[in-house]
Amino acid sequence: MNDRSFLTNEEKFLTALVPAYQTTEDDLVWGLTTSERPTFWFYVPYTLTPKYGIEFVLKDDRGNYVYKIKFPGSGTPPGIVSIRLPPTVFLETNKDYTWYFLLYCGARSPDNYINGFIRRVERPNLEKQLLSATPRERVILYAEQGIWYDALSELAKSGRDRRDNDKLDLDWTSLLESVGLERLIGKPFSPCCSLED
Repeated sequence: MNDRSFLTNEEKFLTALVPAYQTTEDDLVWGLTTSERPTFWFYVPYTLTPKYGIEFVLKDDRGNYVYKIKFPGSGTPPGIVSIRLPPTVFLETNKDYTWYFLLYCGARSPDNYINGFIRRVERPNLEKQLLSATPRERVILYAEQGIWYDALSELAKSGRDRRDNDKLDLDWTSLLESVGLERLIGKPFSPCCSLED
């Protein structure tokens, strides 16, 4: 991979921006969403070139493919990337889905990957509160109810809409620190595979 030599060991990890919970065997990467088409966030520590690409896979609770897409690299620098499900794909409520984020370095099989889980839940009371909430209040409401994917996406969206906002930087820092992802504070956002509307 390009640009490996100057990265510390901690910075070399392909990372999902999702809480990880310690289990007896391993870490469980898992979070909730209320969205039928949530956005997934990852940190890619390497420059992506035409030889080095990434793939995202989503499976249902029976192991069936729900969605799969591959992005060839195009000189995209290291950074935080987002993938939102397209309009043709949606999550059903109260079902667990497994996602995989794979990094290819010119090989047919992935050189590195991470995987985790997501569950869509319904929160009618939360939906009512969100109607009159400011963007910052929306983030807080999602975070208070453990709706991780939505809190992160709402905050990232607010940050893209308003550049150089110190409060948003503090909120971003606080949210990442709350789940042990402080090493990603200050990492840039990369446009490589953003499928946001």
